[in-house]
Amino acid sequence: MISATSKPASGSRRPSTAYRTRLAVVRLVIAGFRLVGPLSYFVLGLWTLSGYIPSLRPAPTSTNVVLQTIVLAWASSEFAFSILYQLWALRANRRRPPTDYDSAYLRDVVKKVLESDMGSNEEALEDGEYPAKTAPARRDASLRHRRRAGSPSSDHSPDSGYASSSSSFSSPKPSYNFISERLAFNDTRAHDFRETSRQWFHGAPFDSLRREDVSQWMSWSLYGQPFEEVVNERRNSISTGVRIERMPRENDIGRDKLETVETSVEMWEARAAVKLPAGKNPQVGVVRLTLDKMRVMSRPLGLYLSIWVAQRWYRSPLWEPALPFNFLYAPVKSPMSHLMRFFVSRELGVANVLSRHFDWISSNLWPSDVADHSDPAKFSVHLSGKDSIVDTPRVSRYLAREGMVDGAGLRVFEKQRHGDGTLGHGPGFSEILDWLKN
Repeated sequence: MISATSKPASGSRRPSTAYRTRLAVVRLVIAGFRLVGPLSYFVLGLWTLSGYIPSLRPAPTSTNVVLQTIVLAWASSEFAFSILYQLWALRANRRRPPTDYDSAYLRDVVKKVLESDMGSNEEALEDGEYPAKTAPARRDASLRHRRRAGSPSSDHSPDSGYASSSSSFSSPKPSYNFISERLAFNDTRAHDFRETSRQWFHGAPFDSLRREDVSQWMSWSLYGQPFEEVVNERRNSISTGVRIERMPRENDIGRDKLETVETSVEMWEARAAVKLPAGKNPQVGVVRLTLDKMRVMSRPLGLYLSIWVAQRWYRSPLWEPALPFNFLYAPVKSPMSHLMRFFVSRELGVANVLSRHFDWISSNLWPSDVADHSDPAKFSVHLSGKDSIVDTPRVSRYLAREGMVDGAGLRVFEKQRHGDGTLGHGPGFSEILDWLKN
């Protein structure tokens, strides 16, 4: 599998001794928790063997009897729990049924996702930059006509995404700003889209992607199915006498799943300002949360009994890969990322929710869906500057373009890490409480 790698810059500083010490301690703690299960197997095996070799069993003093009873009870419970844990993991790893959304709904979602971050070419910022606090938020004119939930729409209304402008797609022709404008390959908006999209393919170089690689991702993101199944559904329809060209065309992007996926890939190409080569690159992996094998790490029963962890989720633009990739797939390096990977993302319950019940297409909350989202007295977003999961610079820039003002409704706490604002202390938490009180 292709992955993005980079050489450390010349002259870059090596991690400090304190950092390496923390990393070693964290790895040692995690290794200790992971050894509890095998240790219980060893204890029970040794006890069973001692029944055949009496010399292995300690003298039956009162102290030894009590200690042996405690150890055997612990080992038995851990052994039983580890077996149940593996059975639960196998059951939780089952694939869920595919989704089947109305194609007009899918059209609107695809339109909104691909039109995001389509501000002017000049206002694009470098990675890691935040919007200026004093600059008024700008919104592209096409984003002012988004379809709101519950609002009526005509067959060719701006909100439904169709107009009379020309495009390469079959009639009725969708009107998208990145199609009507036809982005150049070196346009910063197209470049940014290409670089961000690479995370859906495990960081593979963009020029290594092929059309079927993107079709695989699009098929999963829209329907939760492998692309091969979508193709087979078309073939089965043809075998029963159903012809795609005879199906009535509605105001959507496809008359069946395959046409919807293919049209969406065409629009994805237009947004990236490329024409992908045909075929599939076997060296490119595709992030498909609900289809990929669920990744879990076993942990001892004692950990569940002694620690109650409140898992918190923060809404981010989920059409972008940063959150799922960083949380579930990215290699762990820092001490905190090791802790998050073992104690949170690879815990069976969390992994099951994200890997088998995460519905990408219905998990997006758009600013236009929130009443008065640009009014800091009624709506506020707090982000962490050192967040290792959420791409804070991209999220803050997106929200600024959607009408939120940095320093007012949009707040970035530069020294905070992921979740620090909800730990019950610190400036982020205090500001949240003050905002709620006022």
